Amino acid sequence: MEQLIEVSHANGAWCVEARGCFEPVMFRSGGRAEQVPRRLACCFAEAGQVARIQVHDKHNALVGTHRYFAAPPTFALEATASSTP
Repeated sequence: MEQLIEVSHANGAWCVEARGCFEPVMFRSGGRAEQVPRRLACCFAEAGQVARIQVHDKHNALVGTHRYFAAPPTFALEATASSTP
């Protein structure tokens, strides 16, 4: 299942929303509102979930989409590395 994270303009601020995960968070800075979803999407990917960020401008037009694919489990890599002589 893909986790959608949206960045949009609302009431003079920027809103970051990931439905079903946490309440919307507001930022005054658009740059800051774009940093937080990237870090959140990386966390989802590391946990094995696909995440997609959609960024909307002040007129609610979609201006960008970023997709983060699920990372492979690291425990399998660690087990392989430790079992080699």
